[in-house]
Amino acid sequence: VNRLSRFLITALIMMMAGMSVNAQTVTSAEVKSQIASQLEEIYKMFVDSASKVSEARSKVNAFFVALNGLIIGSNAMEMIAALFVFGIVCNVLWVQSIKSYKCLNDAKFKVILGMEKEMPFQCFTDEQQICTGEKRKNFTAIEQYIPYAMIGMYVVMLFCKYWDWLVGVICWCS
Repeated sequence: VNRLSRFLITALIMMMAGMSVNAQTVTSAEVKSQIASQLEEIYKMFVDSASKVSEARSKVNAFFVALNGLIIGSNAMEMIAALFVFGIVCNVLWVQSIKSYKCLNDAKFKVILGMEKEMPFQCFTDEQQICTGEKRKNFTAIEQYIPYAMIGMYVVMLFCKYWDWLVGVICWCS
């Protein structure tokens, strides 16, 4: 099954490259050379794609940081509760986007690591093994501290803003 799969993948790559798939005209060395060339191009595309996902993730993080700064710096005292609730909702969405980007990057790197098995040098596989051996938190875990801290800050700010009102309600109920 494995040899058949490799043959079918080879034939598909060759057809995508516009090559003729004729067993009598293509030698094993030619096939291997074409496969290596196509694999290298696909590998480059995936690595570039993973880099673009990381760039997009960074831009999303910058957007949410700016949005939180805007909410905190707002002087709309009559709408302060709505702004803080909006801030909490935005930070929940921020956490979800971080998780989504992590999932997407994980999938891309699984494909890249699988492709590296067919290559002479496995730089990402080696990097992952080195990082796994060290005791360090992954970036996503650290990255999520920021929106969670912001949520906590908004909750505390709401609590402080409406403390007198809360005390009055509690005293009235007792």
